[in-house]
Amino acid sequence: MLLVLAAVLGCTAPAAAPGRVVVRDAFAFEAPSGGTAAGYAVIVNGTDSADVLDSVSTPSARSATAHGTKQENGLVSMVPLNAPVIAAHDSLLFQPGGSHLMLEDLLGDLKDGERLVLVFWFHRAGRIAVDAMVRPYGS
Repeated sequence: MLLVLAAVLGCTAPAAAPGRVVVRDAFAFEAPSGGTAAGYAVIVNGTDSADVLDSVSTPSARSATAHGTKQENGLVSMVPLNAPVIAAHDSLLFQPGGSHLMLEDLLGDLKDGERLVLVFWFHRAGRIAVDAMVRPYGS
């Protein structure tokens, strides 16, 4: 039974280490050079203090910004997420259909199976760079 439990626990997504901000599960969808791609990740704040996502950057695009969505009169639209706060022991999800990263004016094609670097800049935690896998759109 312990071996089964160890195997299951070994396959689960890593949680934030206590006292750290962690960015995990990062990916982006394919897009052509000069275009716009959507990026996603999970930010987990394992600290005892709130932190602020000051900005996002990538060497793969001229601009990277965080966006949320709002629904008004039955229409869904994007709204910039300016300095979102991640409460202590909480998380911020960038996921399809919700908050996301816009990688605009791509400097090259993003192709399935490739990786790109996303750099998250936090007020307290500082710079956290992660590799993001490129996936086919909608996968």
